[in-house]
Amino acid sequence: MQELNLSHVYFGVLAMAISLGLVSLAGKPSLKPSKFQAFWEGYVRFVRGMVLENMGHEGLRYVPLIASIGLFVFFSNLLGMVPGLEAPTGNVNTNLAL
Repeated sequence: MQELNLSHVYFGVLAMAISLGLVSLAGKPSLKPSKFQAFWEGYVRFVRGMVLENMGHEGLRYVPLIASIGLFVFFSNLLGMVPGLEAPTGNVNTNLAL
């Protein structure tokens, strides 16, 4: 059996924390949205459109889950671009857990 590689766990938690932080910041609407808020609203609109095209109205309840997994994978892969770090999604166990 393979040893548990803690760096994958730490970077997975870091990517999840970044993703949740951005989602919480984007969830505070205002009358005049900032560029940051407009960007994330566009992301949610994109995911919602993809879900509607592929799953119909029944799939709308899965939009938050799909958007969150997309953010997690995106930031996990960004961590892999930093010299000396490995992407958590480079480990098959992370992918199986998703």
